Amino acid sequence: MRGRWKAVSAAAVVSLLFFGCKRYTPVEKGFAPEVSSIYVAEDGTIFSATVEDCGTDRYSSEGLEAFVTEEVARYNESLGYPAAEPAADQDREGREKKSRDRESEPNLPVTVVSCQVTDGKATAIYQYLDSASFLAFAESYHDDANRLRSLGTGSASSGRVQGWFEDGEYVKPGGQSGEVQPAQKEELDRLNKERMLLVETSHPVTIQTEGTICYMTRDVELSGEDVALVPAGKHYIVFK
Repeated sequence: MRGRWKAVSAAAVVSLLFFGCKRYTPVEKGFAPEVSSIYVAEDGTIFSATVEDCGTDRYSSEGLEAFVTEEVARYNESLGYPAAEPAADQDREGREKKSRDRESEPNLPVTVVSCQVTDGKATAIYQYLDSASFLAFAESYHDDANRLRSLGTGSASSGRVQGWFEDGEYVKPGGQSGEVQPAQKEELDRLNKERMLLVETSHPVTIQTEGTICYMTRDVELSGEDVALVPAGKHYIVFK
């Protein structure tokens, strides 16, 4: 495991911080990662999952969640967001009020969606305010598996304005043949509300989308209809 997770155990931390926690989980929409990866929802919301082997060491989901949540709290605080009161220091009424108040608070750069230790693997899923928040957090915490040079999201119509359709050779899944087929210009011109991703990376990265991938630049491989294995370089993905 990463050095910053090595100390996590059942007795590592017993009080969880509410600061930076989210109730929504992309697992409800089919994101149950087995490897470190990035998930992009239909509305452009970005999530990432860090998945690491924890071997025979004794870890617990509670200990991992406490460690990761406190870590994210410190990160958000370093960007000027207020400190949180540990849950252990709140009575029940205070915790319920805190939960209600969170819905009216400004969005945080990074939030913890879930943490789980099972079958020898530790998984932490994060949610981000925007692509800039994702890139900054991955850089700050040395998340090498999910570190990108750049990440952009938008509709196909906005991607056209930015020249994304002119910046690469597009192909589409080959159906039963399994081989990709060239995408015709007429097909791409008809795209409008479909979602687009710009991904620039120095190493392969796994990206899952909330929707079927219908076009991508050449050399991007698909593992299922909504999972892309993106190689090094600049690439684009279209899904709906």
